[in-house]
Amino acid sequence: MDLITISSFSAPKKEEFKPVAVKPDDIALLVYTAGTEGIPKGVEISHSNVISTVAALSNSFVELSTKDCYLSYLPLGQVRELCYSLVMFKSGCRVAFYSGDLNRIQLDLKRCSATILAAVPKVLLAIRDYIDDEFSTHSNKISRLLFKYGYPLALKKWKSEHKRIKLLDLLIFNRIKKLFGALRYIVCGQAGLDETTQEYISTCLGVVVGQHYGTTETSASGCCQDKTDLTVGNVGGVLSNCEIKLVELKGMEASFF
Repeated sequence: MDLITISSFSAPKKEEFKPVAVKPDDIALLVYTAGTEGIPKGVEISHSNVISTVAALSNSFVELSTKDCYLSYLPLGQVRELCYSLVMFKSGCRVAFYSGDLNRIQLDLKRCSATILAAVPKVLLAIRDYIDDEFSTHSNKISRLLFKYGYPLALKKWKSEHKRIKLLDLLIFNRIKKLFGALRYIVCGQAGLDETTQEYISTCLGVVVGQHYGTTETSASGCCQDKTDLTVGNVGGVLSNCEIKLVELKGMEASFF
């Protein structure tokens, strides 16, 4: 019978750790899908997958600097949030983290003076509801009338010329913008964002709202609206690190690709 003492387990091993050089094709992450299209599966994502996505998104996003603050809303276990955060770290941005309560998203943005936000449609719907409630419940009659008649004019100007009406900003929209920190760019993904909400947020907050489509299997790469693309109702062009092939899915009630 061999006698094994506890100290033999806790004693440090003599072998020294030897770092191994990482290769681009080495596996960096094992990320599980949500299972919305079947059984969840573990996706092997390499270092080169992540780096190429970060580089491609950096080209599509607005110019970032150390003066920016990014509010991290998405779960850190999602590869999309990982890539977004790496884009921010690469640019020296400050990163703040969402409190976990969607009803406090306005307060989160204001407290950290966020300039950049990555969101999903329900977040932008919550922001829209907050703005509507602010004018319907917490504003005087003059403010409500200014917003009622001023918003259609501002939206028309934005849609036709991509310009703002300075007088309306002074009377209405600057006040709204201050409620949400210092936002200047929002990227939305995970589901389609309806055109009305995209236009509403852009007009009220004076920010660029872009859409991004990506999958876990492609390390969040796919399509993303460029910072100069101010159109609505689309996910933009193909990211520079991707190639996309359209294939018709037959047997569906509607036409899908």
